[in-house]
Formats: sequence, structure tokens, C-alpha cells
Amino acid sequence: MILQALNDYYQRLAKENLAPPLGFSLEKVGFILVLNEDGDLIQDQDIRDVVGKKSIPKLLPIPYTNEVNVRSSNIQPNFLADKAEYVLGMDQSTKRLKGKHDAYKKLFKMVTDGEPDKGIIAVSKFLNKWSSGQLPRLKYKEQIDKNDAGFVSFRLENELSYIHERPAVKKVWAKYLATNKPGLTGNCLVTGNLGNIQNLHAQFGIPGGQPSGVSLVSFNDFAYESYGKKKGANCPVSVEAEFNYSTALKYLLRFENRRRIRIGDTTTVFWTEKTSIPPPSFGRKRPHPWNHSWDTC
Repeated sequence: MILQALNDYYQRLAKENLAPPLGFSLEKVGFILVLNEDGDLIQDQDIRDVVGKKSIPKLLPIPYTNEVNVRSSNIQPNFLADKAEYVLGMDQSTKRLKGKHDAYKKLFKMVTDGEPDKGIIAVSKFLNKWSSGQLPRLKYKEQIDKNDAGFVSFRLENELSYIHERPAVKKVWAKYLATNKPGLTGNCLVTGNLGNIQNLHAQFGIPGGQPSGVSLVSFNDFAYESYGKKKGANCPVSVEAEFNYSTALKYLLRFENRRRIRIGDTTTVFWTEKTSIPPPSFGRKRPHPWNHSWDTC
């Protein structure tokens, strides 16, 4: 019932342009690599907001999948915007870091191969030229690789928007997702529809939980599995329904202070079945952080 209610809540958020479509998410981005059309690195920029003595990455809409959300210690690159260890490889003398960078380049080529967009071409040329020997050129070399640095993304020189925001980038990413689906299919317990089943469900950073995050649905021991089924197959939820409910819960945990209560190490979220009248505003109205254009065409 909880998953169904969150799935329904996502539908409302999507209609109000407060939630992204499948394959996109609002995630923390801290640094931007500025390229020219030949793929040369012009500069690296720190776009984090300074709050008190802390630098906080910006929440930006980026291509994003559940596989990245639960990658933990696995090598699983994100498309275009990702951690510095994936985008730059940082010290590639470390075999594992080189593996992450190579996986990032492989995914980028798979998604964008043959696309004539100048932003995509610039990133492709950059990745072909980049080597760890160029790391000293980075102004923010020390900050860009820290755990709290956020993702690294790209921008073309003399343009205001980021490359991951370009319509051509969104289009090729949506096409890639539509043609590369998990192999397991079944009837979704949330919607009742036949579809591709999500193997691992999203993790959420909740006070009192594991540092890597906690899931609403998980099977982390053989004792919880049955009939020879593995992980998500024990509780078949479609990829789309899992994205819907997890995105709705992420929204409640991140933004809705009026619908979230924390007592000790327990966090409670709540919402209404239908859109309700918001309480009166006692201060200057601020734009909602999720109010982005999610058009993928």
C-alpha cells in the first residue's frame, strides 16, 4: 500500500512539473568543466553555494539511473555527469580508478555514438584527449575529488546551459534507456502491469540509517529469498513503478519540511491523497528547487 500511494503521489508531482521523467533526477553537482568545441579544457569551475563555512553542491537535473543510486562499491558509471573518479579518473595509476574512467567513457560512447550535437562531440573529443598527466591544470584539483564535492559535469565555452541540459543529450539518453532494459519481466505488484522488474531498489540517506543509504525494499541475505528467486525478483516491482515511488519519497525527504517529521532517529513522512490548499506564506515566496523543465525531446 505504501509503494502504491507513493507511486500515485509521483503522478501528481509530475503533473505539477515537480518531478523528473524516468531516467532523470535532481542530484548534487559541484564542479563544471568548460570545454571549447574541439574538446579542449578551458577551465574548471566551482559552482557550489557557500552556506556559512560550508560549500554545498547545487541540485541540478541530470541523467540518472537506479543502477548509479545503488552502485556502492561496484563500478557503475553515470551518463555525462558523475563523480570526478569516473569523469577524470584522477590518479589513473590506481587500477580501480582507471576501470571507473574506462567504464565512464564506454557508457558515453554507447549512448552518444553517431550523434552530431556539438556539445556531445566536444565531450567525446575531451575524453579522447584527457590523461591523468593533465590533472595539475585543474584549479580545483584538491576539492573536486572529495566525497562531498558532488558530481562533475560539462559546459561549452560561451554558453550558459550545461551540456547535460541540451535537448539532443536528453533525447539520446531517453533512447538508450528505451532500448537497454533489464532482462527480467513479470507482473508488477504496484501497478499490476507486465513490465521489466527492478533488481535493486533505490537507497535513501536517512539520519540513523546506513551511511550508504537504506532501501524500502531489499533482500540482503539468502534467508529472505524464496523459490530460487534473487533480490528484486522476490518482490516484483517494475522499473517504472520503482522509479516513481523512490522519486516521490526522495522529494518528501529532501524538500517537504511541512510533510516530514524527525523524532530522534525516526523520520516520518506524510502526504495527502489529493492536492490540498497550501498554508499561508509568512515570508517572501521562493522558487521551488524542483521546478525545472524535464522535456526530453
